[in-house]
Amino acid sequence: MQIRNYNSTELRLAARSLQRVDDHASRVINCVQGIIWITQEGDLEDHVLMPGEQFEATRPGLVVVEALRDARLRITRSMPEYAAA
Repeated sequence: MQIRNYNSTELRLAARSLQRVDDHASRVINCVQGIIWITQEGDLEDHVLMPGEQFEATRPGLVVVEALRDARLRITRSMPEYAAA
């Protein structure tokens, strides 16, 4: 199931299912429930997230998320930081 609004998308993934994250530049992936594994093209480390943890995808290339257990995650656009004038 996918719920989408302008700034974020919420996904439910069954255990062992994969989700490709396209258009991921400056995206934050939050684990809401379950356990997820994230791999990002060009990143030498993989990342495992528990509920309440997050990962920011900031480099170009493919990002893949796998649910190690039934999971719910939220993908949100990072908000740009504005320098003080």
